[in-house]
Amino acid sequence: MNKATLGTLENLGKRNGIDTDTFDKRKGIGAAADIGYNLAGYLAPGVGIVKALRGTKLGAKSNSVGQLAKEGAITAGTMAGAEIGLNEGLNPDDQNWKQNLTQFGIETTAGAVLDPALVKGLPAAGNKLIAGLIRITIVERCCSVLVQHLNRQSTMIIMKGIVRIS
Repeated sequence: MNKATLGTLENLGKRNGIDTDTFDKRKGIGAAADIGYNLAGYLAPGVGIVKALRGTKLGAKSNSVGQLAKEGAITAGTMAGAEIGLNEGLNPDDQNWKQNLTQFGIETTAGAVLDPALVKGLPAAGNKLIAGLIRITIVERCCSVLVQHLNRQSTMIIMKGIVRIS
């Protein structure tokens, strides 16, 4: 859920003295699952940005690799900029400008590479129907995991806040 809020939950936790490193310490399959959770968390804001871009000069005009890369870079750059802005606003001492610029560059580049790879690569790798079913299954599973994680994370933050207030 933290990624769906572009890091706001983690930054609020840090600001209020709540240990937010629980998942950062996991290894093996737990660490791999966390990567999946993070990617799933980016679905909601990413899809929202893409929908807002479509039909504008910034949105993809076709399914060409170049157009998808442009749209992916703009989407990822927007999300990275928002995440960095939130982090700087809530915890300005966490990262310096070089780290922020590096994060922005990596995430923007990843968007430019991954968007066309997901749209073009999956169908090219096999049957389009199977690729579509895989995408639907992944999205459904990610959303389910995201909701479960949100419930756990929200409960943990609320409980820690109640204990802190008491």
